[in-house]
Amino acid sequence: MTQQNNRTHRLRNIRRVATAAPPAYAATAAWLTGSGSGAASASASSAGAGGGGGGMWEVELEHYQGGWTAYDAMVQQQISSAITTGQTKVTTSMRGQTYELNLRKQTQTNKHTGFKRKLRCTGGAAAAPPPAPAASASFASGGGGGGLFGGLFGTGGGIFPAGTRSPSCVRSGSQTGDEVLTFDAGDGVIDYATVTEWTVLQPNVDYDPKQTCDISADELGDGTMIPVVRLSCATPSIDCVFRQDVIESSLKSNPQCPKCSYRHTMPGSQPSGTMRVKRTRTRCEGYTCGTWNVDYHFPDGTQTALHPNSGTHFSGTSRHCHYPDDAEGRELVEMLKRGFERGHLFIIGKSTTTGQDNTTIWASVHQKTSTGGGPTSHGWPDAAYFGRVRNELAAKGLFDLATEQQQRDELAQRKQARLTATSSSSASASSASASASGAAAAAGGGGGAASGTDDAERARIQSELSDVAEALKAAMKAGERDKIRELMAARTKLQADMKALDG
Repeated sequence: MTQQNNRTHRLRNIRRVATAAPPAYAATAAWLTGSGSGAASASASSAGAGGGGGGMWEVELEHYQGGWTAYDAMVQQQISSAITTGQTKVTTSMRGQTYELNLRKQTQTNKHTGFKRKLRCTGGAAAAPPPAPAASASFASGGGGGGLFGGLFGTGGGIFPAGTRSPSCVRSGSQTGDEVLTFDAGDGVIDYATVTEWTVLQPNVDYDPKQTCDISADELGDGTMIPVVRLSCATPSIDCVFRQDVIESSLKSNPQCPKCSYRHTMPGSQPSGTMRVKRTRTRCEGYTCGTWNVDYHFPDGTQTALHPNSGTHFSGTSRHCHYPDDAEGRELVEMLKRGFERGHLFIIGKSTTTGQDNTTIWASVHQKTSTGGGPTSHGWPDAAYFGRVRNELAAKGLFDLATEQQQRDELAQRKQARLTATSSSSASASSASASASGAAAAAGGGGGAASGTDDAERARIQSELSDVAEALKAAMKAGERDKIRELMAARTKLQADMKALDG
């Protein structure tokens, strides 16, 4: 048995060893309230109990019958491992979301939304551990993968060392007034499972292991060493299935799905820093309204794997920008907030002004650092500025709220179409033969012509979808906002036509 690093492809040997049974409920309760003697007492109590009578961990779901539902076997095992080693927190991934379970406070927190639910541990038989070897505590409490085997074969997103953090951002203040955004670059790890909401597939059930990967041209394989995943952008007509290591490598350089061209919202390589937004009564030259002052501050730090020279010191910077408080200015400030929040406004590189390397610089999104002086002074007035900066933001996948809502709606439609196709596939297969026979008998053999017409129409739509995908990829690269909207609308209509044809 071996373990392979998905980034370096280095192999290590692994082995299965005997593990202690989950602690008994009484010992668990004592440990949670602090009356036990930590991991040692929990482990000893478990051993003394002979492995029986373990506790069952549940989460409160207000819309679920009875209000509480038990975690699956993998999460139960993670919690058990954490308690045995004296840990109070577990980070795990479920249904494409990452959660922190605080066993002492008995809360579950969604790492993305911050929403909390109650936990509890009840008596009775514990869930049986999964057939795979139990994960070590360092992986079980890691930053994004749902445990060692949860990350590889469950809904998690790969193996992350203990304590790793993906990029994140916290807002404070009013979204319509003064606001402070604090961006944490994390440890250079991106949880691709959460970003793409992919599903890990089962060989010979969800896909054919002999099927060729669209990127590497290799067989997908049985998923034993390298999982096979389906991205959330997949549709019944375009199935976005890849080997996990291959799609991760592709997404590092381009956030678009290489098969359908859907652009996933990928974190950028911005270093940790703050963005302060404040409305003032001062005026930008050429405007009669107030001004939004936007102040950025990035402290010195050490580069991560997302930066050019991992482990190397870099110098920070401060920038002060100004935007008119009119409709266009307010919309742009909101777009800049989302750009900062996703890590796309600054990078670490070489300054063209000072020649200094390993320093914080603009990330190809030009901003206004002066209230006057015009374009040559990076200030106002500048009649063409809003169009230019929108195109620069579009190249990074940042659009106005209406366009981003349209993208979210499209992804939701894709998920629903996939879900509908999956749930109805068995029923369709069972009735297809009888329906075809009846139609052929009633039409005296005329059904074949109709079938041929449908096949030709499907081929036409598929061809047009491919053309639209290529054009959309080019438009996104060029940042042509109007063209992107037009192509997205065309793609939605073609997908609806295909669905109607299949229905």
